[in-house]
Amino acid sequence: MTAVYIILGIAAALFLLSLLRVGVRIAFGDELRVTAMIGPARVQLLPRPDKPEKEKPKKEEPSGEKKPEGEKKKERRLDLTKEDVRTALPAVWEALKKGLGKTRQRLRIDPMQVSAVLGGAIDPAGAAELDFTVSISRPDQLTAELLAERPAIVYIPAELLDKMDLMPYIGQAEFCAVLPRIFRTADEPVFRDILQRHPEVASAAIGNLGHLAIVKGLGKTLRGDFGLNVYNSRAVRFWQEQGLSSVTASFELRWQQVRDLGKYADCEALVYGRLPLMITENCVTKNSVGCAHGAGSVLTDRRGEQFPVLCAYGCRCEIENGKTLVLADKPEVFRCGLRYGRLRFTTETAAECAALLRAHRAGTVTADDNSTRGLFYRGVE
Repeated sequence: MTAVYIILGIAAALFLLSLLRVGVRIAFGDELRVTAMIGPARVQLLPRPDKPEKEKPKKEEPSGEKKPEGEKKKERRLDLTKEDVRTALPAVWEALKKGLGKTRQRLRIDPMQVSAVLGGAIDPAGAAELDFTVSISRPDQLTAELLAERPAIVYIPAELLDKMDLMPYIGQAEFCAVLPRIFRTADEPVFRDILQRHPEVASAAIGNLGHLAIVKGLGKTLRGDFGLNVYNSRAVRFWQEQGLSSVTASFELRWQQVRDLGKYADCEALVYGRLPLMITENCVTKNSVGCAHGAGSVLTDRRGEQFPVLCAYGCRCEIENGKTLVLADKPEVFRCGLRYGRLRFTTETAAECAALLRAHRAGTVTADDNSTRGLFYRGVE
């Protein structure tokens, strides 16, 4: 009877083995992680998990009293004779051959799947490859003096295009229409008509998924604005698969995270300007000092800090940071594998816009007491 149990156990083990999937998962990152997969079980091979130190049990001092012979635990032995083993061997061998044959027939090998995300390499020569772009918030900020500094791209709010004449500047830079981050469904045909009326605008910057329907089929180059909040390599790849030629990295990333983004598309980062804090549905300016007709206003908090308020599409307000982001004087900016560095002009005059781009081109930009490094070094806490 014991031999039968052994045969059944071996057969059951071989059957279960034929159904198991066996594999190894290897992850590269800050550390090498190797995990063995055996069916539903996962066993971490590297790094080896720390084992808690076990306290050694204290040895009891012998009392000198001997236990009676009757209290000793009897050892249980399997009563198998040589004749039993000799009789069971042929049956075990036949079951083993059948089990191995079934295992070979049932053996299933899945194709190995390899997925790799390669971050941008540190390139000390990247300073020569980084080009500068500019975004304006008012028509008067676009001048011949500014374009003389050769910005690679000029970002213009789409709602301002009908108020501007770009024809004299054709060929001096790529003009990109920036669609508003907040809009209603009824606004979609309005902005699609604006883009169709301005063929001199070669590209469009989208800030959310809803913008794809507006720009579909217009034949314009698509660029990702900071509203997409591109935070990792998968996001870069996703937007590249949606047809975007470039994306703007989230300004909440540390420089090491920007560096490690997979550059599936050209990557851009804000290197100068006031960062937006929030967009309000109700007009802060109108409710406080009356409608400024696009001029905006300033909010002052209890500590005396001032926050510029810009007029946004739909009679909304965009509140800006009181301090100006300045990064181009730091060498790490040029080691992130970026294609573009954007200067975001908000409250600057036309002359200041041109002078700032000139300073960035010459490498003479400097930070002052009213400047901030944003989250470029400390990240989101």
